Amino acid sequence: MNLAAPCLEAVLVPAAFAGIAVAARAVSLSGAAAGFALAVAVYTGAGRGGFAALATFVVLGSAATRVGYQPKAHRGIAQADRGRRSAVHALANCSVAVCAATAMPFVGRPEWLVYALIGSLSTALCDTLGTEVGQTVAGRTWTLLPFRPAAPGTPGAVSFWGTVAGVAGAALVALAAAASGVGRVSLVWVPAAAATVASVAESVVKSRARGGLSGHWFNLANTVVGAALSAAIAAFAG
Repeated sequence: MNLAAPCLEAVLVPAAFAGIAVAARAVSLSGAAAGFALAVAVYTGAGRGGFAALATFVVLGSAATRVGYQPKAHRGIAQADRGRRSAVHALANCSVAVCAATAMPFVGRPEWLVYALIGSLSTALCDTLGTEVGQTVAGRTWTLLPFRPAAPGTPGAVSFWGTVAGVAGAALVALAAAASGVGRVSLVWVPAAAATVASVAESVVKSRARGGLSGHWFNLANTVVGAALSAAIAAFAG
């Protein structure tokens, strides 16, 4: 077994990050505990690059949730608990990345597995920014199937600026990972493309759904699709 990061580093860095997130009121105590455990797993298996991708998702996602929070709360579409993410949010968005990172010490770092990890986190951020920016920035919102105007906060609704922010965020996750030694800068477009396709597909499904699954299950399924697409595209492009 070949661990990607020294054990002490893989514990201390996520612990400090979790403490900062709690102090910033970005996560609840359960979210901090779950996030710490998930971050240790990612850091241990995928090293600094994997953690950089995870940290980029958390920082940008939390920032987008907090910006314009009061107007969103007034309209009844804001994230509950003043935007603080709980353990269930962490598990829904990061479980796929943890599975990929956990496999790496046993099988090495095949490019498809690296991009499964990056793609899952890129997809999670693409979805988060698409929702939060779309609800914050003035502009029209539509459902995709059928294509028609919809009120902000409508399940499955998308907006121009939310989509732009989501794609940019997905690319930033991949860029952060590549800059820290996981993945290639030349393939930043791969998880960004996968995240875009997965998020659009999720929007279509949500707009047609009639109850049933919670948003957390949608988030988990979205990251699975994004990871699979990213891995497949990277294997083909590489």
